[in-house]
Amino acid sequence: MEDFLRLLRERLFEAFYDWLEKNKHVISENNYTFIFNEFNEAKKKGEDVASTPIGILGTAMWMLNMMGSCGVMAGVGVNGVSDQTDYKETGLDEKSTKRLLH
Repeated sequence: MEDFLRLLRERLFEAFYDWLEKNKHVISENNYTFIFNEFNEAKKKGEDVASTPIGILGTAMWMLNMMGSCGVMAGVGVNGVSDQTDYKETGLDEKSTKRLLH
């Protein structure tokens, strides 16, 4: 179980970092710096913050909130993730966004 949680946490952090880097040109400098610093702080605390299923879920919801503040229009419901983002208009990278959302 611990190995599975560690793998899930690593993949989640990897996907978020990838999304952040690929969308750096779209995100304002202030947002990028804030999110990057918060992300690195969360990553440093990874063993404490995202070491349980609840911690991983909380981290994923924080990431969804940060993505939303950068223009991603997505929500989580009983039917899974609903992504309404207009990638052409926002300039966000669709592949990395969908990878992180799913």
